Parts: sequence; structure tokens; C-alpha cells
Amino acid sequence: MMEQDYEIWATTVAYSIVMHEGLDLALSAQNLDRGKTRNNRERLMEAIRASLLEARSRSHLTAA
Repeated sequence: MMEQDYEIWATTVAYSIVMHEGLDLALSAQNLDRGKTRNNRERLMEAIRASLLEARSRSHLTAA
């Protein structure tokens, strides 16, 4: 995979995480809903974790 492709992928994933999990977290916090805030925080952390693991596997493909 070319470096430019990797950068496009990373930007797309980051945008998606912010627009979905990040926005859900912000809205639940704004509404002072502790249960949803806790749940959405976990979803955000999992999305970030998954993207880091995917980035690691993609970087191995780039190096090969």
C-alpha cells in the first residue's frame, strides 16, 4: 500500500470515528445522561482501539 493511500485511509477512519462515536458521546454528555455517556465512551474507545489495530496490520502490508 502506498503512503498516500494509508494517509487517506487514516483520515477517513478518524473522520468516521469523530462523526459517529465522538458525536454520540458529546450529545449524551450534553444531555447529562450518565448511562449513555458511559456506553458511548466505551464505544469510542473501542473504535479507536480497533482502528489502531487495523493501522498496525496495514503498516505491516506497507512495509512488505
